[in-house]
Amino acid sequence: MNWDELYCYLITATGWTWEYIDENMTIRRLEAMLDFWDQRPPAAFSSNEVRMILRSYFGIKDGPRRRKTEGQEEEEFVKRFSELTRLMGGNV
Repeated sequence: MNWDELYCYLITATGWTWEYIDENMTIRRLEAMLDFWDQRPPAAFSSNEVRMILRSYFGIKDGPRRRKTEGQEEEEFVKRFSELTRLMGGNV
């Protein structure tokens, strides 16, 4: 997880400061924001930037790989999100 990159995206989208994020952002709040932004990206972000945030957050590495279909990528995202949610004590 590249926390600096994630902070930069949050700062860009919200205008918050590093300190505000440290003091107020929780993993659950971050998940809710990212889920919302996946459907309705902030004006400052393109859909590709939202995908980059989500890929960074869930540890999906960039690089050479076999091209996946949109359905396969969505399935992978849902699987990783479900795993994270379970680890945090929630249900999907």
